[in-house]
Amino acid sequence: IDWPIAEAIPTHETAIAYREERRRREPTDELVVEAIFDYEIAPQGVYWMADRSDTLVNVGIGMQRVPGVPNPRSVIRGKVLPLYPDLEGTEVIRSGGGIIPNRRPIDCPVANGMIAIGDAACQVNPLTGSGIGASMYASNLAAEAVNVALETTRTPSAEDLFPYARSYQTGYGREQAAYQVLRTALQSLTNVHLNRLMGSSTISEEDMVTAVRTGKLALSFGARIKAATKLLGDPRLIRALARMQRRMEAARQLYSEYPGQLGELVDWRVRSTKLFNSL
Repeated sequence: IDWPIAEAIPTHETAIAYREERRRREPTDELVVEAIFDYEIAPQGVYWMADRSDTLVNVGIGMQRVPGVPNPRSVIRGKVLPLYPDLEGTEVIRSGGGIIPNRRPIDCPVANGMIAIGDAACQVNPLTGSGIGASMYASNLAAEAVNVALETTRTPSAEDLFPYARSYQTGYGREQAAYQVLRTALQSLTNVHLNRLMGSSTISEEDMVTAVRTGKLALSFGARIKAATKLLGDPRLIRALARMQRRMEAARQLYSEYPGQLGELVDWRVRSTKLFNSL
């Protein structure tokens, strides 16, 4: 437990997810990919419908593991599928669910002779729960670090492998940290607040796509917050958005300053804990 790699993940920083792959009776001409934030259907989460081909479709849901979280399979069958009449009569080919990490990466993914990659290192996109791309990215960095370490020793230490940790944390790990701030802020809002934000153009669909891809909102977001103050008519909401933007920037800056040496990790970890405990 005293190894830096040993980090307890709080339950509320994990998500319960479920998906079904279905086959349409007839091919569709219009392929659709949708991810919907609707906290009445998916409390503190997101559901999606994505055509994988003209006959195959993926329908799923992910929600934070908090008290009272509904059964995801029941939500898909009872609330999500009825929203898509064209899926009536589709055949379930595969289905499955599980618990996934849904947060920033663990602080230190290395130990003596040991490296954590993927879900074991919490390498996911906290906004969507997806982790395949992050795992492939981390695997490449890990292979490079291990290759260098094995040129000098047969038993790499945590210090020998630490370049992998720094490369990941200052790269995609920085975006993950910002995603967690964004997700936490969005999940504190109601559907009314979300619709008001989108309707006032304070946050656009393009902003959300940018946030998913880069971990940050558009540079004009701060100006739009000020411009929308009267339109939104909710000072608390304006303050919450401004606070979210500051914390996203703070998270990105924190991970940009990830230490270059394992011995410097303790002080950095204290700063990280303080930032994310304040969300």
